[in-house]
Amino acid sequence: MTVTGNDLLVRFFNAEGDNKPKTISFDCKPDKVELVELNGNSAELLKMTNDKNRRTKINLSMPRFGIRTIKLFNVVN
Repeated sequence: MTVTGNDLLVRFFNAEGDNKPKTISFDCKPDKVELVELNGNSAELLKMTNDKNRRTKINLSMPRFGIRTIKLFNVVN
């Protein structure tokens, strides 16, 4: 995890799972969430949902031994 300004970058590594989507939740409410490439370029805007406890949920899939980086915008006050 890395904080850049008000944004949070989180990198995931799939050590042993499959390519099926998994739900990941964060205890914050970002303006938007993007999948970013390793060089920092935006790859895809991810759909996010919020639950009643202000947690943000996204679905993310990656192959075994795959790496994904997501950027949560405007989460640090």
